[in-house]
Amino acid sequence: DTRPARGPQGGTLGPLKAGQTIECPLALSLEGRTVLTLALVPVNCDGAGFVSREGAQAPELVVTFGQ
Repeated sequence: DTRPARGPQGGTLGPLKAGQTIECPLALSLEGRTVLTLALVPVNCDGAGFVSREGAQAPELVVTFGQ
C-alpha cells in the first residue's frame, strides 16, 4: 500500500447526486504547503461513486486559493 496516511479532516460533504458539481471549503491551512493530498472517504450509502482519472468520466478538481 503506497497511499499516504490520512491527515486531519478538512471538510464534510452531504448526500451527493449523479453528475452533481459540489463545492467544499477546506477547513485547514495551506500556508507553506507545496503538496496537498486529498482523500474522499465515503461514510454512507447514498449511491455516490467515484472514478479515477483513467475512467470514462474522469472527475475534475478545481482548487481556488486566496489570501
